[in-house]
Amino acid sequence: MTSHFYVENTSQGARDTFFPHYGAYIGQNMPRTGRLDRVGFEAWAGPRGAIFAGSPAEIVDKILWEHEILGHTRFLAQVGLGGLSQAETLRSIELLATEVLPAVRAALKH
Repeated sequence: MTSHFYVENTSQGARDTFFPHYGAYIGQNMPRTGRLDRVGFEAWAGPRGAIFAGSPAEIVDKILWEHEILGHTRFLAQVGLGGLSQAETLRSIELLATEVLPAVRAALKH
């Protein structure tokens, strides 16, 4: 499983940071899609949407939900989209490694 990915300590913070960058990414790379507005972004980033942008707990829930449906054993997080700063990207990767993945692994050990 793969998805565009950005995580921060809070869901609102993650979405506020990621939205302008992701909107620019969509505009540059998917011009036929048109402009991605905030309402569309929020739908895509919601609990059943395709974008993984939120808090560590929200990302864990989303990965586990997809795992229940698809049974996947790998998740590829596509990071650094749309001009996010290096610091933001590295912090997101750090949270993936230190909070998201340990929680997913623990939940799947049963």
